[in-house]
Amino acid sequence: MAGYYSGDKGKMWIGSLNDRRNAIADQPVKIAHVQSWTLNQSMTTYSVEALGFTDRILYPGIRSLSGSARIMYYRIDSSVAGAPSIQQEAVAYVLQKNMITEDDTTSANGGGDPENSSSQEMLFKLGMGNYKVFFSGYVTQISMSCNIGEVVTADISFESNGAPIENTLF
Repeated sequence: MAGYYSGDKGKMWIGSLNDRRNAIADQPVKIAHVQSWTLNQSMTTYSVEALGFTDRILYPGIRSLSGSARIMYYRIDSSVAGAPSIQQEAVAYVLQKNMITEDDTTSANGGGDPENSSSQEMLFKLGMGNYKVFFSGYVTQISMSCNIGEVVTADISFESNGAPIENTLF
């Protein structure tokens, strides 16, 4: 469809991966309460310079994909504390998957133990209309804010692990 897209067309889905880094069957799930999201793609370049060159020559390097989202905090009173719904309780789900507590650590190495990682790889899908980018990655930062007269929100930042799985957005 030709035309400009507005923020109300934006959508975000999140989900989990199994031990083999495959998407779990019913994943990812659309998040109902996303206020905004951003997506950044960048690439490093390598230059070749030598005596006698008048111009620098650039070669493409490593690409990266990162972004952020503002999700509204929503909890269902009847939900089980240990199993938040991804769709309705996205903030609680992301926090549960990425924030371990002292009781969760069974290794003497704590959060430094690769077998007991404090962050789990997740699926992300960002889109608007029929255009979307789908990738696996890690939540790199979570920030929650609570203000008088406003809905509690959580800002999450994430980075892709490898190339996107699907991309019709760019």
